[in-house]
Amino acid sequence: DILGEEAGAGIDNVDMRLAAGKGMSFSTEERYPDAEGRDRVWLTTKSTLKDRDGEVDKVFSVSIDISEKKMLEEKAEAMDTFDALTGLPNRPFFMRRVKDAVGQAKRSKTIAGLVVIDLDNLAEIGKSGPEGLADYLVRRAAIRLCAAVGEEDEVARFGHDSFGVLLGRPTSTEEAESAGRKF
Repeated sequence: DILGEEAGAGIDNVDMRLAAGKGMSFSTEERYPDAEGRDRVWLTTKSTLKDRDGEVDKVFSVSIDISEKKMLEEKAEAMDTFDALTGLPNRPFFMRRVKDAVGQAKRSKTIAGLVVIDLDNLAEIGKSGPEGLADYLVRRAAIRLCAAVGEEDEVARFGHDSFGVLLGRPTSTEEAESAGRKF
């Protein structure tokens, strides 16, 4: 009743299977909205309690709210994958994508295109300009670069003052070179 008919039906189904002797325990992560409509994640474990004759007498359930833990795990995963300043994929993640694209190009006997873009004099600007100017310029460059690439292209922050663009399926080296020049 608390979680609604759809969620309740799934819970009842597991309880009935356990009560019928089909398994002794069950554990899963479940997502349900709370009273304010926010998604909450619960770690639910169910076990059977048997009577003296060894028959299932009750199903015992324990649910622990692990929403904060899941949120922290997702943030940590995002930090491993995305650049905090620009929100773009970071170098290690991008290099895995490049490796995959090169492998795909080899298998399909096509080409892969990669463009590396360096922002000149960023270190000097950072030292001589107002505080935060270099970061501002990097963010602006990321925004402009994302707006300039094609729909199938992937952009990443490659280093402190550089970006990478993985071209989506160039059909020739000339096409890849032409795409690289427009940046």
